[in-house]
Order: sequence, then structure tokens, then C-alpha cells
Amino acid sequence: MGGKYRTEFNHTVAACLVLILYLTGMRPGEVAMLAQRCLREVRDPYTGEVLRWKVVGVPEKRRTKGAGQASGRKVAEWVVPEPAARAIELLEALYAPFRERSGSRLLLLNLRVLFPGAKPDPKGFPMSVKCIWWALRSFQDMV
Repeated sequence: MGGKYRTEFNHTVAACLVLILYLTGMRPGEVAMLAQRCLREVRDPYTGEVLRWKVVGVPEKRRTKGAGQASGRKVAEWVVPEPAARAIELLEALYAPFRERSGSRLLLLNLRVLFPGAKPDPKGFPMSVKCIWWALRSFQDMV
């Protein structure tokens, strides 16, 4: 990935992260561990219109609010506004080719996945909280 493209890619990811973090109240570690297709539409049964969006993920503090359990870990649902939902959809689209190449199911990926011989950790190629901080700082400097 070229330098200018990578910078613009990172700025787009950071802009999405700003929306998600600000509008949902999620912690960076919670966003980092979201899986692809974590966004759920809640539709009106009569009109079919989207009433709200929910994001399903693992809370950082491992508490639930009635969402059940997935593979032994607690899960939570966050009700999110439309701009945050659109940001999640954009992240899914941006990372799709890298996710396909790596086989990872995470929403956000650390782009070391592109380097030959890169070895995934047990969770795949997650974007760390430190990488999120760096992306946000770089975006802030650009703005």
C-alpha cells in the first residue's frame, strides 16, 4: 500500500473511529475487538423502516446487560445513532479486501497483515488500542 494511500486510508479509519467512539460511548478496546457484521438493524415490523441500530460486541469490563454469552465471553449491545452505524459500514467496506486475505473476522485490522510473513496473534490481526490512539492523533494533526 503506497504511502499517500495508506495515510488517507488511516485518516478515513480515524474519522470513522471518532464518530464511533464519540457517539456510542464505547471504549477503544471495545471497538478494537468488534467483529465484522457486528451491526444489527432493528426494523419496524409493520413498515420495515430501520428504527435504530445496535452493535454487538464484548464489553471491556466483561459485564452484560442481557445480551447473553458467546463462546464463554460476555457480550453487550450498544444502541448507536445512524452516523455511527454508517461509520461501521464504511469500516467493513474499507477492510474487506484485507479481511479476505487474512481470514480475520475483526472489524478493524492492523495493517501489518499486508507484510509478507506476518504472523497473526490468537485473535488474528487486531488493531491495538495504541494503534487507534496513533490513528486518532495523526488525524487530529491533519485536521
